[in-house]
Amino acid sequence: MLSKVKAFTLIELLVVVLIIGILAAVAVPQYQKAVEKARATEAFILIKNLKQARDIYRMSNSEVPNPALDELDIEIPGTDVECIVTSTVHPFRQTKYFQVGLLNSGNPHAFRVSNGNLLYTLAYYNDLNAWFCHVENGGDVKYTSLCKSLGGVPSSACNGKDEGTCFRLP
Repeated sequence: MLSKVKAFTLIELLVVVLIIGILAAVAVPQYQKAVEKARATEAFILIKNLKQARDIYRMSNSEVPNPALDELDIEIPGTDVECIVTSTVHPFRQTKYFQVGLLNSGNPHAFRVSNGNLLYTLAYYNDLNAWFCHVENGGDVKYTSLCKSLGGVPSSACNGKDEGTCFRLP
């Protein structure tokens, strides 16, 4: 007596592969967004601590409004580098994903750098008493979405123009 062997048809296998492909197409971008959001959170912690250390330094040394990183009572990981955006009096520190430091204005910044390209900036502006996320290079949709997911509201404070690339953070 022969028993019948049950097996999947080619159509059934193709449907399963198609479903897996659709799930992967949805899941991978969401995963990448979550990873980038975690990196941004790390940068926020660094620049918040940098801001606090700078404020403490300013209280006891009013004659030096914009100290260098090594004058502050804080340890920023990484190596000293020249800032990717502008020439500053003080070097920035290059972590794995960000260049962190104080601009000449004394504003703490974290520049997201990948393969020598600037992707976005996280910063605290002293004169506005506010945090900002600024997307570089014409506003890559991926990073614009990141700034919005961090609670960003469109603003013109970053460059004086409302181009949809500057977001004030809560």
